[in-house]
Amino acid sequence: MARHLSPPQAIGGYSDVRPLGTGGFADVFLYEQDMPCRVAAVKVLLAPAVNPEVRRTLGPGLRCSPPVSEMRSHHEPSF
Repeated sequence: MARHLSPPQAIGGYSDVRPLGTGGFADVFLYEQDMPCRVAAVKVLLAPAVNPEVRRTLGPGLRCSPPVSEMRSHHEPSF
C-alpha cells in the first residue's frame, strides 16, 4: 500500500507550489522563493529515514519535521 504524501511545510520566504514526488524516505515539493524570485525543489525526509549516519552526512543544516500525526495547524518549523 502506498503511503500518502505529507503536507508541504511552511518555510519563511517561500511559497509552496505543488508536490513533485514521493519515495520510501522523503517527499519532494516545488517552492517559489520570494526574493530573489526563483523556484526550488525541497526534499522533506521522513523521520524514520533520519538516523545518525544521515545526520552526519547532511550536516547541521538538517531540520526534521514531526510526523503528520503530531503536526498541529500552528506548527511552523524553525529554519
